[in-house]
Amino acid sequence: MLVYAIPAQAQVQPQPTDDAIVVYGRAIDPIGVASTASKGVVGGGVAWQVGHGMSLTARVRHFGSAPLIKDNRARSRATTLVNLGGYWQSDRCRVGVELPNLFDARDTDITYFHTSRLAGEPSQGVDDYHLHPVEPIQVRLSRRAAI
Repeated sequence: MLVYAIPAQAQVQPQPTDDAIVVYGRAIDPIGVASTASKGVVGGGVAWQVGHGMSLTARVRHFGSAPLIKDNRARSRATTLVNLGGYWQSDRCRVGVELPNLFDARDTDITYFHTSRLAGEPSQGVDDYHLHPVEPIQVRLSRRAAI
């Protein structure tokens, strides 16, 4: 797979710092194995040092739809997530509050498409989607201390 990545980072004085990445890939199939990776991934974020040891962060990530099988008749759905964080840092301690999946997106973290069989289904199985959903919105508290 050819992958084109365009990373960028900028700092506007005195704050904030932001970064972004755009990745686009085009599958090349020299040995007959189709790639099922997402062609488009976009991500970016901003971090602010607001003073007195306080900082705030915001990040967004988008993964485009991708084929799940070689003939492209089954595809994953696109996923977009937004995360926020707030932190206080002293010389020996960092305390944080994070809000992953801020908008409580009902997207999937990973998706597969294959034949499986559950009780009561035909013996040859059923072609179906199998997925792991993204975690719902949460509040995460953290504390790190230097020893």
